[in-house]
Amino acid sequence: MVTAFDAVGQDNVGIGGAPRSGFKLDVRGNINADGRLLLYGRNVLRSDSIWNSTFGGNVTLGTFAGANMADTALGNSFFGFNSGQATRGHDNSFFGANAGVANTLGRSNVFMGRGAGELNTSGSNNVFMGAYSGFSNTTGTGLVFLGNSAGNANTTGISNTYVGANAGSSGATTSFNTFLGAYTGLNNRGNGNTFLGHVTGQSNTTGYDNVFAGNNAGWGNTTGYANIYVGANAGYTANTAVMNTFVGNNAGRLTTTGSYNTFLGNAAGESNTTGQSNTFLGIGAGYGNTTGNGNVYIGDATANQSTGESNTYVGTFSGFQTGTGSYNVMLGRGAGARNADSSNTFLGEYAAGNATGLKNVIAIGRGVAANSTGGLSNVFIGNYSAPTWTGNWNTLIGANTATLMKAGASNVIIGQSVANVQDSGYRNVYIGNNIATSQRRGNNSIMIGFQAGANDTTIGNALFIGYQAGRNNLGGILNSFVGYQAGFSNTQGFRNTFVGLQTGLNNTTGSWNTFLGIQAGVNAKTGNYNTYVGNLAAIADTSGNNNTIIGSRA
Repeated sequence: MVTAFDAVGQDNVGIGGAPRSGFKLDVRGNINADGRLLLYGRNVLRSDSIWNSTFGGNVTLGTFAGANMADTALGNSFFGFNSGQATRGHDNSFFGANAGVANTLGRSNVFMGRGAGELNTSGSNNVFMGAYSGFSNTTGTGLVFLGNSAGNANTTGISNTYVGANAGSSGATTSFNTFLGAYTGLNNRGNGNTFLGHVTGQSNTTGYDNVFAGNNAGWGNTTGYANIYVGANAGYTANTAVMNTFVGNNAGRLTTTGSYNTFLGNAAGESNTTGQSNTFLGIGAGYGNTTGNGNVYIGDATANQSTGESNTYVGTFSGFQTGTGSYNVMLGRGAGARNADSSNTFLGEYAAGNATGLKNVIAIGRGVAANSTGGLSNVFIGNYSAPTWTGNWNTLIGANTATLMKAGASNVIIGQSVANVQDSGYRNVYIGNNIATSQRRGNNSIMIGFQAGANDTTIGNALFIGYQAGRNNLGGILNSFVGYQAGFSNTQGFRNTFVGLQTGLNNTTGSWNTFLGIQAGVNAKTGNYNTYVGNLAAIADTSGNNNTIIGSRA
């Protein structure tokens, strides 16, 4: 019932009171309409008065919004020109000109923005927000596209989530992708990818099962698959590489086709191009590697300038400048930092730390072979031993051993503080602590036992075996002393053979003698050309010459 009606002026109508100035129709109170609101004969507003399990509960606002909506449609809300025009589905919300204009059977969709979901027909459970987001989707379901033109080309792909302007805007049939960031996955046509960050995965075409997170991460990937790139510019130029894991800013940045790599740390493996099956862990680890394969580098700046292959370096700065060296194992901070040759094993902090030119060398211990400048097939074991060695085919075991040795070759040196003043020596065997501690250039000698030949200064050709055997030998040459303190006091005597406990104990300058037996010739000092055989033989002799005495206590 109209409670008040006044018509004032030309074509002005007031309901519930006189029309106020400037209004053709002025209604004071509530308006109830049964039907639709048309302008120029076109549907503008519709709100169903009926709601049940079959149809009703629809609201439309806009020219042609829901214009051809089926009477059986249920619970839809359409706002904007042509939005939801042909819908027969349920529970859709379309906002914007042409939003969901082609939707027929699709249900439970939310399209917001001009042209959002414009071509959707039966796709359901989708959320498109942004101008032309999901524009081409027809039957795809379970989609979330947020951003102008996000998922623009998707037609039948399912379970994709694209957030960002033009994110995933090229893929038509791809599925199970998640893109977050403007232009992420711009050219993607692969499945199962996760791209997070500005232009991340922008060049990806058919690559699948990739995870790229960080600005420009995986930017150049085209067909590579099963890669994980996390960090700004991680895997930036990788195009066809597969099964890589790069974590850290610029990790694997220049990789192109190199595959099966694991780089963890900022700039780890940054220069790698085609290298495969590498593991680099640490800031700048393996930074310089380009084509090397099968390397393991663990520690900050490890193998930073290495281009070799099949290396294992563990420890900060280990193998730092090893260049093309390959087949090396270096464990410890700074181990082998500058050695560029191959087939070495360096274990210990700064083991061979500043060494160069070492090949087929085993160096174990802190600072061992630290400054060696060449050497082939050596074994050095012991803290600070062989610091400046340049020779080949040597075996050194013991701390502070051969500390001045440089040009020695074919030596076996075992013990602490052995041959410490020797600068060159060849074909020697030294076993025991404090052996040959005064010898400068000994060759062809065998000294075994604590302090055996400790003070020897000869050029070699000595055989001293036993505790303090030949301990005080100075210039005597071609002597063989075997036994506890055998030849203990010998200084200048030469060409002697003493075998037995304290045999020739007090000999000093006697030469050409042969003493066999416990304390045989024990008191002889200066005699020459004597032969004493038997325990305590010739114990009274001190300076006799040309004697032959055989028998115990003879």
